[in-house]
Amino acid sequence: MSPIPKPATSSSPAENLDKPQMPELATEFSGAGFEAFIEYWFEARNYAVATGDTEFMLEVSDSRCGYCLQHQQGIDEIYGAGGWVVGGELIPSDFGKNLQPTGGGAYHSFFTLRQTRGAAYSTDGELLEGYTFTPGDYDYEFFAFHEDATGWTAALIDLADGSK
Repeated sequence: MSPIPKPATSSSPAENLDKPQMPELATEFSGAGFEAFIEYWFEARNYAVATGDTEFMLEVSDSRCGYCLQHQQGIDEIYGAGGWVVGGELIPSDFGKNLQPTGGGAYHSFFTLRQTRGAAYSTDGELLEGYTFTPGDYDYEFFAFHEDATGWTAALIDLADGSK
């Protein structure tokens, strides 16, 4: 019998959460594959926020992806100090133009990113200042590279022009 997953609360970190599993579609070079990859990237990011384990997010992120590194650093800072996060999931939806080629071999998509309410807590259960997540919907864009052998790699994730 496998351990029962337990989400984080304001008094304790998450335990035994299921690791994200990339669907086969998310490696495919197609509009549907690109959307599936973006959804997987955010599942991996949400898992990292909930557990402190950034491995899955970084496996599919280019080493120069500033957004990816910023999230890794914040997660490492919180969990490295013994803290944890409750909530704060990011959920992509409403994909617009998808699989648009850009210069440099990357592909591009617009989408809506929903931020859920959340907060980070210290080892003694106190709210960590500067680590609260306010709910909202934001227009984002996602750039990624595709290799036939390995699939997609996140290159740049940012607020869409006009949303900044």
